[in-house]
Parts: sequence; structure tokens; C-alpha cells
Amino acid sequence: MKPHKISRLLGHGLAHVQNIVDNTLDWGFKKLQNAGDKKPKKNEHTIIRHSKTAAKFLGEMGTAYFEKYKELKTEKIKPQKKKRNR
Repeated sequence: MKPHKISRLLGHGLAHVQNIVDNTLDWGFKKLQNAGDKKPKKNEHTIIRHSKTAAKFLGEMGTAYFEKYKELKTEKIKPQKKKRNR
């Protein structure tokens, strides 16, 4: 294999790994947010109720992060496409 083919293969592999990690974290943050959305039962311990509140906070924070991250990636890609068409 030529060196440039190996580097492209490794680069594509790393991009797939990053995509898998991003998708997994996005899924996890959504699950945390959903866990906090459930109303606490009257007989639940205070620690459990506070844990659900913390989970919802982390889930909302993670969701906001990924929304902004996707927006920034889209903004970065758009100008590059315009330059290539000229």
C-alpha cells in the first residue's frame, strides 16, 4: 500500500470512531434528560429525586452542546463548499 492510501484509510477510520463516540454521547445525554422528565414518586427517597434532577440538567446541557456543535460544523462546511465551486 502507498503511504497516502494508508493515511487516508487511518483518517477515515478515526472519523468513524469520532462519529460513533458523538452518536453514543448524544444518545446518552438524551436518555439522561428523559430520566429527569419522569415525575418523582411520593415514596422515593430524596437522593433519588435529586439524582433525577441532576440527570435532567446533564442531559439538557449535553443536548445543548451537541446542537451547537452540529451548528458550528455546518457553518464550517458551508464556506468550504462555496470555495470549491468557483
